[in-house]
Amino acid sequence: MSAATATPSPPLAQTLLDRFGHEGFRRGQKEAVEALVQEQRDVAVFWATGGGKSLCYQLPALHAFDGKAGLPQRAQGIVVVVSPLISLMQDQVRALNATVRKDGEEDIACFLGSSQPDPNVLSRAVAGMYALVYVSPEKLLSFGLMDELIQRQTRVLAFAIDEAHCICEWGADFRREYAQLGRIREVFPNTPIMALTATASPRVRADIVEKLKLRAPLTCKGSFDRPNLEIAVKSRPALARAANEIAADFRKRPGPSIIYCATRKLVEEMAAALGSELGPDHVRRYHAGLSDGERSEAHGLFITGQISIVVATVAFGMGIDKPDVRRVIHYGPPKTMEAYVQQIGRAGRDGLPSQCVLYFQEQDFINYGSDFYVSGLSPEQRQAVEASTQKLRNFSRRLQCRRYQLLKAFEEEDPSWGTECGTCDVCRMPSKKLVMRDYTEPARLLMSKIYSSGSAWTHIQKRIEPGAVKGWSMPKLRKLLEMLAAEGFVGAEECKVKLQNGFNNTFVKYSLLPAGRAALQTQEPVLLTPSMFLLDLEKEDAMAHNKRYDEIRALGLNPDLIPTDQIHAGKGPVYDAFLHWTRTLKRYEEVGKLDTVRRLQDMKAVIEEWRRLEAVRTGTPPATVIPDYVVCKVAYTRPTSVDALRSAGVRSANIGDLAKAIEAASARLGFDAKRTAQSAGMDDDDEEVVVFPEGPFSPPKRWRLATSADERKAWFATCLALQEGDTLVNIALNGGKKPRQVATIASHALTGIEHGLKLGRLDLHTLARELDVQRFTKSEWTDLNAFTIASGMDPAGHKDLPSEFKSKFARHFFGDDLVNKAFQDRTPEEKAKLSSFYTKLNLWMTLRRVGFEPSFAPAREANKKSKCL
Repeated sequence: MSAATATPSPPLAQTLLDRFGHEGFRRGQKEAVEALVQEQRDVAVFWATGGGKSLCYQLPALHAFDGKAGLPQRAQGIVVVVSPLISLMQDQVRALNATVRKDGEEDIACFLGSSQPDPNVLSRAVAGMYALVYVSPEKLLSFGLMDELIQRQTRVLAFAIDEAHCICEWGADFRREYAQLGRIREVFPNTPIMALTATASPRVRADIVEKLKLRAPLTCKGSFDRPNLEIAVKSRPALARAANEIAADFRKRPGPSIIYCATRKLVEEMAAALGSELGPDHVRRYHAGLSDGERSEAHGLFITGQISIVVATVAFGMGIDKPDVRRVIHYGPPKTMEAYVQQIGRAGRDGLPSQCVLYFQEQDFINYGSDFYVSGLSPEQRQAVEASTQKLRNFSRRLQCRRYQLLKAFEEEDPSWGTECGTCDVCRMPSKKLVMRDYTEPARLLMSKIYSSGSAWTHIQKRIEPGAVKGWSMPKLRKLLEMLAAEGFVGAEECKVKLQNGFNNTFVKYSLLPAGRAALQTQEPVLLTPSMFLLDLEKEDAMAHNKRYDEIRALGLNPDLIPTDQIHAGKGPVYDAFLHWTRTLKRYEEVGKLDTVRRLQDMKAVIEEWRRLEAVRTGTPPATVIPDYVVCKVAYTRPTSVDALRSAGVRSANIGDLAKAIEAASARLGFDAKRTAQSAGMDDDDEEVVVFPEGPFSPPKRWRLATSADERKAWFATCLALQEGDTLVNIALNGGKKPRQVATIASHALTGIEHGLKLGRLDLHTLARELDVQRFTKSEWTDLNAFTIASGMDPAGHKDLPSEFKSKFARHFFGDDLVNKAFQDRTPEEKAKLSSFYTKLNLWMTLRRVGFEPSFAPAREANKKSKCL
């Protein structure tokens, strides 16, 4: 309670009023102070941050300092305050000397440690010249301060152990020196000890009393409830998106903010992202990798209000003595429930409304089970850490009042306000979202894919066909699986596998529990309250769905022409073809390539006219001859063979005429200028050209500088499809979310060849044809080899060639005038000539890298051979 609730004894009341301006104690303060002052009794104070703990040892010190304890001034004794952080000591000392010291009085508090610039402070402290002496545990125990206090016969009224939870060996804030503070009792057996902390579960409270050797202490335990904190938990998005959300909220509700990140790397990235969003003057970073000066500057600027945001690791945790922190955000959860409560306790110490937002993913908690986080702990300590981590995990994913969950985690009685605080994200959620839903179909699908011996998510996912349950993507199914685990249908066991590098890979293995087996064997529905993650995904789906409709209309398309399930999924043959076609035209228009737009539209008109005539001839609807979306695919890719058109989805019996029409239109509209330029006269000369071998091509060797294959890359997916027997044309038309040029797919094959891959039935002749370089003369090949030697730029020996590599080759063959000419100033023939050369250069580079040695033959013979293929 913030108002005065107990009248102190007259002498204490006067000191309270004179020094602090308070007319009465908060709840529990009177009992704690009188136990220390009048009974010389040990005291343990377990109150929430902002509850007035510091006054419990400051008032006794100042009461004696003012001579009201019946002792002469400056001979009354001191209170030694043990604090874990220099920055915290400095802040508290600065605040006491600035606001509690009387006019004309010398400093009433000091701190001792390596950062103390005045060498005389120590001698003044042991002489009793300060009421309060703040000291680190290292200074007290390891640098002889206790011995000096005894030698100088300094009267110590009490030892106050602030942030006493640091004594707990399994806690996130454990300090080894804190565990040795029990020596105080041995050296000063008759001096009372006061332990104080804002983070103390029953187990931690017991540890504190035992390790500090407190004797029958007065235990002042208040509620850890913080009514002014608005607590929310969210699914952790990508860092850039989280930074955008945080910045947007900061603009609406500016105020001092702390953003905690799990690693130094994340601190750096988040600070940079927020600095970009809000301006670098608003943001500073704080972690152990920075210099003392950088950390001190960030701390000082934040405390004094010169900056608004600190992005930090837990190194910034206890060093904050700032009452007006309006926002504490965790980008990733801390390791334990105690650490979380300790850190959000920095918000709103002035009692005003403040936000606490926790971003998390299930994998965050799985990672905490790895040896990196629990190595060095005893079995008992490890069990305690894991139990506390699980408490925070349950708190994060359970849709139950956040404040109520925190109180239950610390084994408090039910609060007077019941089970709903009304201020957290769950209590503010529309009630319809918390209604139980029927998840029977997707839940049974998931549980049916779990092996009797248990299955990891990766194995379950592979056994589920995409679209097996309408409207359920793999991310949503995974969140439902986590819900089933939380509700007792499925067991979730964290497992570890030793990797070759010596580290453990931690993952979750799911198994069916009796409730899950019963759900599979009976007709009873699976009714669950949706999790926060699932609700977030549903919200994202709805937003994406609306965005897709908006884009379709903005592009001038009729949504009624696209199946609704494809719009909802954001993919599908009709959706992909229409969207790709209209986006492509729009992109060309935006960059001024209006001629390309005109030629593509003319090609589409040619295909539509052929379709109209064919529909009249066969007496069938035009959409039956070629659907509208297939017209768009064919117009973009311009296939000129019957097989390619069938692969695109054309089913007309007169398909050969369409192939001829596309070929003629391509030549007329200039789409095949490159092919025409490089194959002109091929039938009529005897110049020697490269003979690309028939049959499946196996690279003689893998290029030694090829990187390891990345399954996420588009080229790798193309190569897998080729290995399974697919063709370049079919992959271009149907192998991706949008149609692609066959030459693009052919370039993927070149990358696969550099990696030493054998690409199914693909042969070099087909690859060269699709790249439009089937005429590659012997003189061109040998000139490239010769220039490589002369220039010293061998593509086989360089992974990242100089940027001017290709232009140097082009200048050697075509001269500076053509290469230097601006693209828009080149004639169509010049553009085709350079384009053909660069394509040949890429092919030559790939084949040289894998050790291919070509054979040559006169063009007339090579062309006859190609016609037979």
